[in-house]
Amino acid sequence: SSSNPPQYSNQRQPTQQQQQEQHQHSLSGNGDAQQGQSEQAGEHSGVMATKHGSETWPGKGAVDDMFSLPLFQYYVQPSRRRRDEPFPLLNCNMQTKFDGVWWAPASGDVWERFKRGETGFPLVDAGVRQMITTGEMHNRARMVVACFLVKDLHIHWVHGEHFFALHLTDYDPTSNNGGWQWAASTGADAQPYFRIFNPWRQQERFDPFASYIKRWVPELANSTLTAKQIHTWASVSRSGVGKEVPYPAPIVNHATEAAKAKEYFAAAAAAAGADAKESTELPGMKRERGDEVAADTSKRAKAS
Repeated sequence: SSSNPPQYSNQRQPTQQQQQEQHQHSLSGNGDAQQGQSEQAGEHSGVMATKHGSETWPGKGAVDDMFSLPLFQYYVQPSRRRRDEPFPLLNCNMQTKFDGVWWAPASGDVWERFKRGETGFPLVDAGVRQMITTGEMHNRARMVVACFLVKDLHIHWVHGEHFFALHLTDYDPTSNNGGWQWAASTGADAQPYFRIFNPWRQQERFDPFASYIKRWVPELANSTLTAKQIHTWASVSRSGVGKEVPYPAPIVNHATEAAKAKEYFAAAAAAAGADAKESTELPGMKRERGDEVAADTSKRAKAS
């Protein structure tokens, strides 16, 4: 399985100047490189940290090819099509052993609060609000949001993929589908089902000053909460200080729901007579991504 997640959206090859500007700098909430931003000084205005830089560009192009290949394989091999759908992978799991995973309905209060960015998970809500407001979303937020919907709320990735498709200005069916199936552990070379992003740790690590969160969640920006309190909102929301902030408490307990997700996926694979922890390589996928991708993902393994 891949040691680092792919980008969700297509990215254009940057100019030399753009590469120089991006190298060793933070990535802004809308995806543009910002010069002069210093994490140590805490001088942020909606910037979420990234440890990557211009050296990830070759990997991004290879990831797009990686996502395009399985779709092509299915389209030109009618015998692999399922349920008589003309474009099967846009709505079906690439790894069929997870077809039996239990999913919650994409309806009701939980689904609506997710779409409004009112889940009580600051980084998740910031990402969703950025997208529905601007049509863009920081890549780190995309990964956390996708994993949260699938593994914490147990809502099928197809609904999240459609939701992103409605709002993203950089929407691409191949990248969007591939990214969501990566997060859902059902795609080609996807993250293992038992590897689940902890949204609290993710926001503390990649948005230490809560600047990105505050940019898109004004309820927290206008409060007296410190960055540390925002990163521990699950407990702070139950305190006297938290009750004065007009921002919802977390709608689920991450640890509890993550444990459930592992059980659901393991049970589905067992029912299908498959090894849940074994990654499925589709025809044409194995060793087709090139050494540059393997090298790139190994460099970035610790960043995820």
